[in-house]
Amino acid sequence: MIVTTVFFLLIYLLVAVAVGYAAIKYVRAESGMIREYKTVIKARLARLVSIYKLSLLILRKPFTYLVILATILSVIASGLNTKYENNLVVVRDPSITGDSHTMLIRFSEPVSVEACSTLLNGLSLKGHCTYYYRVILDYPYQLKKSKKLIYVVLGVEEEVLKRLGLDERLPEFSFGYSEISEERVSDSMLIDEKALEVTLIRVNGSLLANYLIFYKTPIIPIQGYVGTEPLTVPLQHVLISTYDNAMKLANSSKPLATDIVITNLSEFTEPLKVFEFLEERYPVTEVAVTGSGYVMYVSEVRIPTPDSLISAILSSITASIIIISIFSSTTPYLTELRNKIFLMGFQPWAMTIVMVGYTLTSITLPGLITLTYIFISMGGASTLNSMVTLITSWLTSTIYIVLRTKPEKLVTEAYMPPTFRYVLISSVTDVRKLTEYIVKLIKTNEFFHVGGGRVEG
Repeated sequence: MIVTTVFFLLIYLLVAVAVGYAAIKYVRAESGMIREYKTVIKARLARLVSIYKLSLLILRKPFTYLVILATILSVIASGLNTKYENNLVVVRDPSITGDSHTMLIRFSEPVSVEACSTLLNGLSLKGHCTYYYRVILDYPYQLKKSKKLIYVVLGVEEEVLKRLGLDERLPEFSFGYSEISEERVSDSMLIDEKALEVTLIRVNGSLLANYLIFYKTPIIPIQGYVGTEPLTVPLQHVLISTYDNAMKLANSSKPLATDIVITNLSEFTEPLKVFEFLEERYPVTEVAVTGSGYVMYVSEVRIPTPDSLISAILSSITASIIIISIFSSTTPYLTELRNKIFLMGFQPWAMTIVMVGYTLTSITLPGLITLTYIFISMGGASTLNSMVTLITSWLTSTIYIVLRTKPEKLVTEAYMPPTFRYVLISSVTDVRKLTEYIVKLIKTNEFFHVGGGRVEG
């Protein structure tokens, strides 16, 4: 028993020693690999640092300031020459029948209801105006008892309330609400930390959710779209009431409207004409007209005219010519710099990286800063034109300077001897045997071809 125990103990010790020896060898091998890996990393980092310093050397040259100045001036000139027009969209829909026309006017903020009469009188039109006050609150109201938050307040005319099944003459501070079980509930509503006693009257949620004020435009404000389906604010966050009650919540002494619908228009009017008339007086965001199987939309989104795009292209060409001229004058300096870094052991692609980084820094960076200024001061249409100029200038300039500074050949050729005469020193005294031996060696090497030979001496 003791012998067996000692035997297995020795076996365990031998196995432990073997495992320990293997572990030590593995650690030593790995440490060598780690040291080699660290050496490679250090070499690569040193190369990157050298490329960075080389880029800084070029950026500090005086011609860089000329490139930056040409870029900024061309981008600004392209933005100043921008002309834009409102985008007109026409949608065909056979379900829209009849010759009568209906118009929807939407504003970015509440305006006086006199905007409708101003429009009709200004364009010599006749029609019936219906006003809607639809506001999404920045800070929600809170219903104390139900613990619900109200984000949307709707103020509508009596005829709309009647269609929704509500009394068209709601008492003061009475609101339609779909999320109550009783016909009428008293509650307190917190507005700016002040409690207001209100009466909630049950309204049919299905009617409210499906009520349209215009073609595919629900009465509840749209927050987004899933495909073509609009997403509206949930009913639990919506109150609806008369204009008077909505104006009292808004602390307004005169009726305001965020949307105006004009029905039974006396004649068809181009929505673009209506939009241009209103935008001089009110913060209009959209004008739409339905009738005779179509819907026409004009919004505040503007697009550059074809003339503006041509102007942007011409600015791009001008900027590219100026920048390329500057680069052309610096080509000898850059070529000399390229040859020097090759002698230092850099790969051919190092100069390409340096020049691409240089154009990104000297053209794209100041161009993006200028684009930000143009977007703030001139708008999106001018920014689009200037962006075309910037991208075109950067691409043409980068392609030009990379092609001019690249080496003639990026493939390293095999070394070729300067002469076909060889001097051999050998201990073999029989020259004929030595020649046959050398010729055999050369013939068996696939990289050489023996055309003939001559022995001297």
